[in-house]
Amino acid sequence: MTGSDLKTQGTGTMNFIRLESATQNALRLLKLETDDSIASVKPEIMAQLAFILACAQYEKNPREELSEGKVFTFGVLASRYFTAPIHNEFLANIDVIFEELLT
Repeated sequence: MTGSDLKTQGTGTMNFIRLESATQNALRLLKLETDDSIASVKPEIMAQLAFILACAQYEKNPREELSEGKVFTFGVLASRYFTAPIHNEFLANIDVIFEELLT
């Protein structure tokens, strides 16, 4: 099995292509967000998503790559600050990211 086959299927049950795609979409949507009320959490969410994206691109499990004692908080921040119907697409991508991280 080649590296690209592994990327297509994921390692174990994590689908790195799906994780990468959802993370790229979430980052794109977050960059377009102009609501000033989320300005304080936007950099933190973006940094965590960029970390997840880099891991997915190198077919590494983001949970295993976190430094000891660190946890992802982007989900809590997203659920707290992205509640309007216009955020549904962003939140759908966050849900996919979580599905993959929890596999």
